[in-house]
Amino acid sequence: MLTLFWKELKSLLNSPVGIIYITLFLSVIGIMLWVVPGEYNILENGYATLSPFFSIVPTILIVLIPALSMKVFSEEKRLKTLELLLTRPVGPEKIIFSKISAIFAVLLIAFLFTFIYVISIAYYALPLNDIDFGSITGSYIGLLFLTFTFISISVFASSISSNQVISFIIGLLLCAFFYYGFDLLSEMIFSGKTQLWIQSLGIHFHFQSIQRGVIDSRGVIWMLFISGIFFLLTYCVLNRNKKNYLKFVSLFSIVLISFVVLNRFFHFRYDLTAEKRYTLSPQSRKMIEEIGQPLKIQLYLTGDLNAGFIRLKQETLNLLNEFSTIAPGKIEIQVIDPYEKDNNFISDLNNKGIAGIAVNEKKEGGSITQKILFPWIMINYGENSKPVSLLVNQKNKSGEENLNASIENIEYQLISSINSLIRGTIRKIAFIEGHQELPETALADASDFLSHFYQIDRGYLSNDINQLNDYQVIIIAGPQSPFSEKEKFILDQYLMKGGKIVWLVNGAKIQPELLINTGESPSMINDINLNDLFFTYGVRINPVFMQDMQCVEFQHQPFYYAPLLNPSGNHLITKGIMPVKSKFVSTIDFVGNNTFIQKTPLLFGSGHSHIVKVPEMISLHEEYDKSHFSTIKKEITAVLLEGNFESLFTNRTIPEGITVNKIITKSLHTQMIVIACEEIIANEISGYGKDTHIWPLGYDQESEIQFGNRDFIVNSINYLTDDTNIMSLRNKKFQLRLLDRQRVRAAGVYPVLVNVILPSILPVFLFGLLWFLRKRRYSKAFKTNQ
Repeated sequence: MLTLFWKELKSLLNSPVGIIYITLFLSVIGIMLWVVPGEYNILENGYATLSPFFSIVPTILIVLIPALSMKVFSEEKRLKTLELLLTRPVGPEKIIFSKISAIFAVLLIAFLFTFIYVISIAYYALPLNDIDFGSITGSYIGLLFLTFTFISISVFASSISSNQVISFIIGLLLCAFFYYGFDLLSEMIFSGKTQLWIQSLGIHFHFQSIQRGVIDSRGVIWMLFISGIFFLLTYCVLNRNKKNYLKFVSLFSIVLISFVVLNRFFHFRYDLTAEKRYTLSPQSRKMIEEIGQPLKIQLYLTGDLNAGFIRLKQETLNLLNEFSTIAPGKIEIQVIDPYEKDNNFISDLNNKGIAGIAVNEKKEGGSITQKILFPWIMINYGENSKPVSLLVNQKNKSGEENLNASIENIEYQLISSINSLIRGTIRKIAFIEGHQELPETALADASDFLSHFYQIDRGYLSNDINQLNDYQVIIIAGPQSPFSEKEKFILDQYLMKGGKIVWLVNGAKIQPELLINTGESPSMINDINLNDLFFTYGVRINPVFMQDMQCVEFQHQPFYYAPLLNPSGNHLITKGIMPVKSKFVSTIDFVGNNTFIQKTPLLFGSGHSHIVKVPEMISLHEEYDKSHFSTIKKEITAVLLEGNFESLFTNRTIPEGITVNKIITKSLHTQMIVIACEEIIANEISGYGKDTHIWPLGYDQESEIQFGNRDFIVNSINYLTDDTNIMSLRNKKFQLRLLDRQRVRAAGVYPVLVNVILPSILPVFLFGLLWFLRKRRYSKAFKTNQ
């Protein structure tokens, strides 16, 4: 068989036809990847990845492989040499495998020349050599299996006709059908489960996973199974020995079926990417497995997208496909272009909270065009639905960094939303009233958004020690009057039993009406009788206001009493969110030495601050120079406390009116968040009566920027109630791999020349070298015979 293999390989490489096919393949690929503008252009897209190559190469192979294979048996039949070949003491199966292997070796040589692309991308990566070699390796492995499958199909096509053109057309149609055909057939089916089953019969379904660098034995075995089927069909066409024919067909069929059956029950999946980006966390897998009824997911990010948004769309679809694999038939995925629907569709999206974003595109010649995109998903489960934003938009971050952060956040966004939809029990949270807290209208946007996850109640504290037991979190938002000792005891014992509390309490206060009418207001300590409670728990809210150079504007002037607070970039609550808009914010210090409490700052000032101690007249008309903001300390304005808290009422008497057998003096492991600013949770309101308009939480009307308030509040509550550890998904980190644009620009046309011309001329040199060696060998043999 080895002799036959070398004979076939030499015939392909020694003839101009084989070299022409390789050169043509490399030329077309090179031009599409490095010259033609568009989504597949590596330099234009700016990402240090070879994924465009693996996206377009199957389509080219569908044409190339039938063309390269069409003569392997057709030519033998036309020249009447096939009968002679079959009479040799070599079985038909060895002849078939030799021809398949020879074509595979030729294409393997062609793929080796594409390593020039890998070297170029690594050279122009920022930093140098920063590419995902694991992903590339896995993608090449998948490409080899795909190539072997296409060759098996094309060799069969060559065996059934002596006409090469007919063989080519049959091979082309069969390869195209087995790659794309089942996807097209599935679109005619309405049942999601049946659709998925039909798609899984096609090669495209399995290659999509492998081309990302994920080796899944189910995809590999299925491609080998299809290869085996066509190998067997080719054997049936060529074989003349009925006895051996039946024996071979029976054994081969048993082996094929055994592989498929075993793969059904015993399979593996290995993610070769550097960050294991396509490996679902155990929490996600468990959540998807628990889906009871079909989940319909609609993706609106489509149309004419730039490279970054194409990447975001593809990563989203990859994750959704992973969900489908875990829960076959239970997840229906639709990609919807809002602009292809009727005129009311976009209005309906806006009414559901799905707002488009404007994206500026710079074209050649310096012109700028603007598009409105919808980077959103709508998840429907039964009668309930939930919109999910895919885009993270951090201020002072580049577009590439924001899109990479968005990709990191996809799994968390989807899983947390699915969790809120499929949860059987309703989780409860409560806003505490009775101390001049923020009114319900000021909390409308936060309440509306939190209502997607929780049942929200509002109420006063009573004498009942157990009244808060049903609530996972209570929120105390902006109290202005003192808490009684009885109320403090209720809150303290709720915390001791493992309850969670979010405090939004200012250390100082002003008279808002006076400030609005006159531009000035006196300030005073906000004494609400909680200082001892906070001190026991390990923090102190200082009776001050923080001015900061990083602030919002009011009437086109910096409003230093409205700082933009920087989120801690390392914590699950604040990772990837915009700065948080605040107003009249106080600062927080850590106190006490309770080693059982972990204290984590969440929000900070910019480090260019000024602390205003009260009492002090607060004026909107004062102007300051830079020397006024001399504080270089990044003041803490929000903290997370976790651990076992000591009770304030240890060694104290129980307040009058409370009936309880015993005071709990040390808490279960629990958490609380202390925020020294009530305005962080308050939305702005304009108009009166029927004309009242509630602005989104964190939205600044002056700059028209949506800041991170809503994300901060929702993440805070979700973190405190996270009994499934879903919040840990926010820790997923993907390396942003970009090309060094300066080095690319400085290189001029050299990257194009190297990656288009060099791979194309190397096969010609190979052909010349083989021709020279063959001529030299024959010359020596001729001289020896003389």
